[in-house]
Amino acid sequence: MGYFKESAALNARTLETWLNKAIQDIRALGAFKTVGFGQIADIKVKFDEIKPDSDRQTSTQLSTTNLSTTLSEQALTVAFSADRPLCFAQPRSKTNNTFTTSDDIPGNAIKACIANSTDFRQLVSDHPLKIYFDELVVKHALPVPSVNNGKGLTRPQSPPLSLQCFNVGKKDIFINAATCATPHALKSSADIVAGAFPTDYKSAPDTATSTAFNVNGYAPKRHLSVHTAVDANTLSAQNSQLHAIEVVDNTDTQWVTAFSLPPTTAATHAEQRQLSLTLQTLLRKGLLQAGKTKAKLTAMHFDNIALPSLDQHGLQPDGLFVIKLESDAQLFTHEQLQQHASTPRTALQTLLTHYFDQHFTVDGQRQAQLHAFHADTKVVGGDYLYHRFRTPEDHAYHSHMLVTAGSTFAFKVLAQDVTALKQQLAAYCHSGLPVACNTLSWRSTPYMPQNGFARSVS
Repeated sequence: MGYFKESAALNARTLETWLNKAIQDIRALGAFKTVGFGQIADIKVKFDEIKPDSDRQTSTQLSTTNLSTTLSEQALTVAFSADRPLCFAQPRSKTNNTFTTSDDIPGNAIKACIANSTDFRQLVSDHPLKIYFDELVVKHALPVPSVNNGKGLTRPQSPPLSLQCFNVGKKDIFINAATCATPHALKSSADIVAGAFPTDYKSAPDTATSTAFNVNGYAPKRHLSVHTAVDANTLSAQNSQLHAIEVVDNTDTQWVTAFSLPPTTAATHAEQRQLSLTLQTLLRKGLLQAGKTKAKLTAMHFDNIALPSLDQHGLQPDGLFVIKLESDAQLFTHEQLQQHASTPRTALQTLLTHYFDQHFTVDGQRQAQLHAFHADTKVVGGDYLYHRFRTPEDHAYHSHMLVTAGSTFAFKVLAQDVTALKQQLAAYCHSGLPVACNTLSWRSTPYMPQNGFARSVS
């Protein structure tokens, strides 16, 4: 199945005629040249008008979230379905011919599908969706079981890297070290038992433990498909073009995401309402060309998805509170890391302390101080992506150092009046942590809060 937008220059009947003529010349499918299997007996191309399902036609299916509130106050939650298996490939080495997919749909991929849609391009230049599109924050769409007609859906949360497992006797005891004021160990009889962090787990936590620590991930089914490119002249496989694509099954699975604007946006209430309604209409029609399988994503439900809320426990003078990253975040750059190359043991602590001091300061007064952290990092991008992502200014797409999802940061409250601190935390939970390099944009790199990265839950 394919999709075609009819125009005055090229109508459906003309395209149908030429496609039928072209396809009749194909002598075989699924085989090299004209031998083997997949001989074509008959083929017919026809066009049908795409109409949304009748149960999603009524205006009552549109979100009512932003009629009384705005996207800068409350996010628009959406559940997507896909018409085929999905593949959003992770970075790979040059010699690896297997594309391994992630379970989620990156926020920047959703944003790119919107920007490339015909309906978006046809909007007038002063439409709020176009004016504030750069500010629009799109969370990564995470997989959930497709049950109960979308009711009662909860957005999955990543396991905290601070979750320690203590093996006492034959029993595993889990403690979130991020919530502890000081390091500790457990004592069993005369033995001192040290806890293991997730990288050293011997087995994954059971369902009860995951539920107790708000970890509710879902792993959809996967399968592998093999592809090759065919030379048009010889009708045989091109050299070095055989590759495999791992895909996520779309059966009984939906992907949940959320759209929002930062609290600092200049958009008025009326503009945000118009933006929200236009966005929902566009999402209901569907987003095309998603991922390597060119899937169609269609919004099935609005406003039925529960999002993590800001827990204000510990937000008091001299209290402790914890932030957990729900997605990878760029909290420092390679250049900043190189400046601390002579002190590798303390480099990460120094960089993170500097970052949070900068973003938890109001009117020259620090509101909170980094007390402890459990974090991991990874490098994304670089040489392999050099030629694929070149900006119009002809600048190479550079690699980035990201702090991984699940990293936790414990803070001590310094402010005596925590009003400003609560407002800062609410803003960061709503639209993500600021990126470390302020010269980047969502067009030059995907690793921006506007593209689903740097999500946090406090």
